[in-house]
Amino acid sequence: MSQSYIDFLKAKKIVDVPTGFIVSQDKLNPMLFDFQKAIVAWACKRGRAAIFADCGLGKTPMQLEWARLVCEQTGGNVLIVAPLAVSQQTRREESMHGGGSQGGAGSCEAERHSLPLARDRSKSVRRGSPVNERLPAG
Repeated sequence: MSQSYIDFLKAKKIVDVPTGFIVSQDKLNPMLFDFQKAIVAWACKRGRAAIFADCGLGKTPMQLEWARLVCEQTGGNVLIVAPLAVSQQTRREESMHGGGSQGGAGSCEAERHSLPLARDRSKSVRRGSPVNERLPAG
């Protein structure tokens, strides 16, 4: 390859500069495992990050701790959008992982609301409505 082509490729390189904040290990919830603490600290430092952890590795506790730290750092609110069943699971896990006095997500000073943002609309549609007239009875 010629040097000009290498320079051309280098100019096309996408660089995503971290936009977050540094978190010291002592500020992280002690209930998290070491690998979870490392992921949460990384996500806070990156600023724009996604945690693609496998099933059972504790995405919800990591999400809650990340939300608590962001709320604490910015003094603002964090909105977590999730399906209704997942939001209920998140609230259960919040209480299990220190939601409140132990430094979990519940210690964030922001006001939290549990809003049913999504619901199963199939139960709210009545027979005889224009939507259901095309469906077979039964």
